[in-house]
Amino acid sequence: MIFRSRKNKQNKQEFLKQIRKFQKETDNLKNVLEETIYYEELKPIKKVQVNPIECPIGSIFDKRPPQREITYHQIQEVYQEQWCFALAFNKQGSIMAGASKKDIKIWNFEKGQLRDSGVTLKGHNLDVTCIIFSKKMNWFITGSIDCKIIGWKKMINSIYWEPSQPCDTQSIVWCLLLNQSENLIFSGHSNGSIKVWTLNTDKNQLIFHYQLNKHSKHIGQMSMNEDETQLVSCSDDKTIIVWEKKANERRFKFKQVLENLKNDNGFRVCFLNKDTIAWCQENQGSIHIYKQELEKFVDKKELQINLKNLDLKDGQSLFPSIYNKAKQIFIIKHNKYVNILSYQNQSFNVQSEPIDCRSCKNYGNITEDGNYLIVWNDQTLSFHVYELKYQ
Repeated sequence: MIFRSRKNKQNKQEFLKQIRKFQKETDNLKNVLEETIYYEELKPIKKVQVNPIECPIGSIFDKRPPQREITYHQIQEVYQEQWCFALAFNKQGSIMAGASKKDIKIWNFEKGQLRDSGVTLKGHNLDVTCIIFSKKMNWFITGSIDCKIIGWKKMINSIYWEPSQPCDTQSIVWCLLLNQSENLIFSGHSNGSIKVWTLNTDKNQLIFHYQLNKHSKHIGQMSMNEDETQLVSCSDDKTIIVWEKKANERRFKFKQVLENLKNDNGFRVCFLNKDTIAWCQENQGSIHIYKQELEKFVDKKELQINLKNLDLKDGQSLFPSIYNKAKQIFIIKHNKYVNILSYQNQSFNVQSEPIDCRSCKNYGNITEDGNYLIVWNDQTLSFHVYELKYQ
C-alpha cells in the first residue's frame, strides 16, 4: 500500500510537470503569434471617419533653416477589407500591386487616384508579406508566409499576369530585395537566413544561387549601398550585419556586426548613400546613423534622431524604411506613425507632425517619383492616398 501510494504520488507529480511544460509551450506559441503580423485579434474593428489632412514638415532637430518645405495631403481613401501587408508600384507609378491576404490585387493609379483593375492574382496559400516591383518592366515578385516566392510578369496586350514556378524557400519570407541589374533577388527569412536567387525576368525564372547565414531570428529588412558592394541586414536577434562583395568576387561575405549599445531589436535598416546606414530601434523611436570610417561602420551618436512619441514600441515588422533618392526623402514607420524625413547634404529635416495611422498595423509604400504615399491600416480597413508636395 505504501509503495502504491508513492507510485501514485510520483505519477501525479510527473503529470503536473507535463501540464506545466505544455502550458509554457502554449504561452510561448501565443507570444510568437502575437509578435507576427499573421496573428489577428478577434475583436470588433472600429471604423474611423478620416478627414483630409494637411501638415507642414519642418525641422525640429537641425538648427539651420530648412532648405525646403514638404507638405502631405490626404486625397483619397479606398476601402479594402482584406489585410494588405505589402504593396508596391511600377516605375511609372501607374500600377500598384497590393496584397489582399494570400492574393494580390492589381490597381490602376493615375493622378493620385486608385482604381481597382478587376484583376486578382492567386498563387500563394498564405498571406503575402512582401512585394518588390521591377524598375525596368511590368514584373514583380512576392513573398509569403507559405515560404514561397513567385514572380509575376504582365502579358503583352493583356490585363493578365503570368506567374513563375513558385520557389519553396523552406522558411517564412519576411522581406525581399532586388538589385539594380535585376538579375539577383535576396530573400530574408524567419529562420535568419538570407537566400540569393538568380533572376531572368524575360523568362520569369528564379534559380537558387547561395545563402548567407549569421542571423538566428527573422530578418526585418535588407538594403544595398549605391554601388552594390555592401549589403546590410537587421534581425529580431538584435544584430545588424554588413556583408561585402569585392570587385573580383561573385558572392557577398560577412564583414561586420554593427555596434548595438541599446541591445534592442530593429525591423528597419537602410543605406542612405555609399557609406551611411540608418537603423531604427523597435522599443523606442530612435534612428541610429552609422558612418563608414576606416573600412568599419561606426555609430555616430551625435547624429541620432529621436522621433516623436519616442517611448512607443514599434510592434510590427513589414513596411520597410524607404530612401527615395530622387526627392531625397526618408520614409520610416514607427508604431502608428509614418515619419517623412528630408535628407539633404547628409543631414535630416524631420517633420513636426508624422502621419497618424491610428494603429501600429499599417503598411505602405511610395511611388518612384516620390509624389504619392499610400498606406493601408487595420483600423479603417482602407488605403489612404497622400500627395507629397515639395517647395
